[in-house]
Amino acid sequence: MSKTIYLSKIAYYYSSVVLPGQKESGDLYFIKELPDRALIAVIDGMCHGAEALVAAKLIVETLEQHSELSVMSLVNLCHEKLKLTRGAVMSLASINYHDETITWLSIGDVEGILLRADPQVKPSFRRHF
Repeated sequence: MSKTIYLSKIAYYYSSVVLPGQKESGDLYFIKELPDRALIAVIDGMCHGAEALVAAKLIVETLEQHSELSVMSLVNLCHEKLKLTRGAVMSLASINYHDETITWLSIGDVEGILLRADPQVKPSFRRHF
């Protein structure tokens, strides 16, 4: 499954694969646009299948309920919520529209790529692992 999402100031692309023999994937994303920023997460529940999806959904629910918090506070809260699950890896970014900054934190093997819309800005992209 692949999907491009367009918000008021950013575009976001997401891709996920269900492994052969599995019915579900623990790969999820979260996007929420607030008045002053966008909160974006890519989540990969540990291992595969239903138990991975449980962990990933718990993160999405936590981010939705507490999206006003800072990136660091959200990561700490998700860590606490995941203690009784298999766990997950996540990349979480908060894009501040007013000062044009990004706070980005990745845990585990989730990769992110920042692409700049303005072709004059160098470098045109940055990879975050």
